[in-house]
Amino acid sequence: MRSRAAVLVALIVGLPLRPATGEVIDRIVAVVDNRPVFLSEVRAVQLVRGTDESVAREALIDEILMYAEARRYLPARPTRDEQERARASLEQPPPAEVHAEDALLTAIARREATILKYVQLRFAPLIHVEDTEVIRAYDARWANDPLAPPLTQVRADLIAEITRGRLDARIESWVAQLRAVASIRYNEGP
Repeated sequence: MRSRAAVLVALIVGLPLRPATGEVIDRIVAVVDNRPVFLSEVRAVQLVRGTDESVAREALIDEILMYAEARRYLPARPTRDEQERARASLEQPPPAEVHAEDALLTAIARREATILKYVQLRFAPLIHVEDTEVIRAYDARWANDPLAPPLTQVRADLIAEITRGRLDARIESWVAQLRAVASIRYNEGP
């Protein structure tokens, strides 16, 4: 007879219930602040992102930490439409192996949509790009190029590029802070 915990784990991760034959259905690869991280979740991230398992595991841990923080901030909860757009973006191009794990793909999309909305609300408004920075970036790229486009033509692109760089740096710092105070325990392989 299956234990209640085994049935609950199978239901949470969307796995079919099988007879207790000693077969490993899924395993916990890490625990992040008392939340188990399942191998099936890591593999779904691995397939969606096209990375190896260890990179996918670390990315998933980062996402779990960011998602937990973002969920505390009510306006960061994405609408159903935002979740659907995130889900659609994960399926471009659709990795065939992931479609079998529909619940996992939906969870990834929900997590990413929540994190993105939180970052846009919390960090993006703090980033300001000065005209001197735009001119400096323009000069760094096209200083001695006689075929350089006019600054007015590429100004918006340069501002977006500088903003993305700063936003990425803030997110990296935020994740480092989250990891510094989190309880992360890795489990050995099977």
